[in-house]
Amino acid sequence: MSHWAKRPTQARNDLAPEGRTPKHPFEKLIAIVEAITAVVILNVLHELGLPAGRQREIVQEHPQLSGTARTAGK
Repeated sequence: MSHWAKRPTQARNDLAPEGRTPKHPFEKLIAIVEAITAVVILNVLHELGLPAGRQREIVQEHPQLSGTARTAGK
């Protein structure tokens, strides 16, 4: 399982039983949600037939997606 998939899975597993996740700071949870949102958006665009090059342009041009891409790169 890739690194980006492990963190949300662990956060979900920690959060589900008690409704809190002390192992994961709030900022990291926000970053996880933003990364998953970006992946879902890009998957929808892919399914709609948008070429990968245009998807890259969208990520570069959209403030939230470009910020998420930078954060994910760290």
